[in-house]
Amino acid sequence: MDKSKAISIIIKTTICILFAVIFVVLLSQYITIAQLNKKNESLNTELSTITKQQEELTKQYNDINNNYEDYVEDYMRDKYDYVKDDQVLINKD
Repeated sequence: MDKSKAISIIIKTTICILFAVIFVVLLSQYITIAQLNKKNESLNTELSTITKQQEELTKQYNDINNNYEDYVEDYMRDKYDYVKDDQVLINKD
């Protein structure tokens, strides 16, 4: 009788330890998954922002590339007060 009681206690203790270990492992995995989901959301937001910037820069590049002469003329006029021979420069200040 004592031997069967001891075996019963050992089995119950082993089962409790296994459940505790499984609980700790599952809890740590849940925490890790939550952290990874948060990081994923952050990276997706960053990717979205960078993708929008890339689209805007591509649009600007295409606009400049398609109208290169006008772009250079406007740039020179704005930055260096360049005017054509038949134009008059009006002071911007």
